[in-house]
Parts: sequence; structure tokens; C-alpha cells
Amino acid sequence: MNISEATMAIKRAGASKVRVTPMPGQNVMDGDYQIEISDGGAWSSIVTGVKKSIAEQIVSQALNRVICG
Repeated sequence: MNISEATMAIKRAGASKVRVTPMPGQNVMDGDYQIEISDGGAWSSIVTGVKKSIAEQIVSQALNRVICG
């Protein structure tokens, strides 16, 4: 899934159904993270293999209600 598709999926899910978690087997401090959305109670990954700061930035931008320009 590309960033644009992920952003739209996060917007559709809403803030309460999105989370950023470490990928299985990764170190919490410096490992890769994934973005997951809840769809009917089951969590599914939409973005994987990114650093924590990038994952949080993607979620933040998707949920930001301020429109610039």
C-alpha cells in the first residue's frame, strides 16, 4: 500500500481505530514499526517496515484536520 492509500485508510478508520506498533521480532527502541487499523475488531497492517517517527508522522498527517493552502 502506498502512502496516499494508507492516509485514506487511516482517515476512514478514525483516530480510535489506528495504532503504531513494533513489527514482530523487532526491538522497541530502534526496530521497524507498522501501522495497523481495526476493521471490525481485527487489526490489520497497512504500512510495515518503517521507523517509529515516520509511522507516527503518517498517522498524524492523516488525522490532522487543518488544511493548508
